Amino acid sequence: MKKLQTTNYKLQTNKDFTSLNPAKRARSNLTGFTLVEILIVIAIMVVFTSVVVFRHRDFSNSIELKNTAYDIALALRETQVFGISSRGTDTVESFFDGYGVNFSTATPDSYISFVDSAGDNNLWFDDVTEELKKIDFPNGYKINELCFTPASSGIEDCAPPTLNVLFRRPEVDAIIKTTETGDSATSARIEIISPSGKVANVRVYESGQISVE
Repeated sequence: MKKLQTTNYKLQTNKDFTSLNPAKRARSNLTGFTLVEILIVIAIMVVFTSVVVFRHRDFSNSIELKNTAYDIALALRETQVFGISSRGTDTVESFFDGYGVNFSTATPDSYISFVDSAGDNNLWFDDVTEELKKIDFPNGYKINELCFTPASSGIEDCAPPTLNVLFRRPEVDAIIKTTETGDSATSARIEIISPSGKVANVRVYESGQISVE
C-alpha cells in the first residue's frame, strides 16, 4: 500500500512539471484558420465589395442623369434670356429673332441651340444655318421620348419625333411646337434615359417656367 502511494505521487509530480514547461505550453496553445474559414471570409469580402461597387455606380449614374437634365434646363433658360434680351444677329430683324432649342428622336444623343434667323421668322429650326451650338449627351445618355400637351385636347402626346422650344421678345412665354406649321402647345416634356434605364424629365410650360423632375 505504501509503495503504490509513492508511485502515484511521482506520476502526479511529473504531470505538474510538464504543464509548467513554457515551450510545451506555447505549442499546445497554437491555433489557426482552416481552409473553410478562409474561404468563407473571402466570400464575405467579395460580396461586400460587389455591393459597394454596384451602389457607387448606381449613385454616379443618378448624379450624371440629374446633371444632364439640368444642362438641358440651363440651355432652355439661356435661350429664354437671349430671346427676350437685346442680343442681336446679323439679319435685318436682328433684335426680334427668336432663340430656341431643337430636340429630335432621330438624333437622341444630342440637341441643338439655334436662332430663328433665316428671315422667315417661322419659329422653327430650319437647318444648320440657324445652329448656334450642338450639345452632346454623356456616353450612354439619350432622349427617350418627346411629349407635348396641345391646347386643343389638353392630353399629353408622346408621338412627335421633333420638338422645338423657342423664345422671342418681348414675351417671356415659350413657343412650343412639334411641326413648323403646328400651333404652340401648353407644355412639353423631354425625357432623358441613362445607360442603367433610369429616367429624368425636363418640363417646359407655355408661361416660360422650366423644371427638372
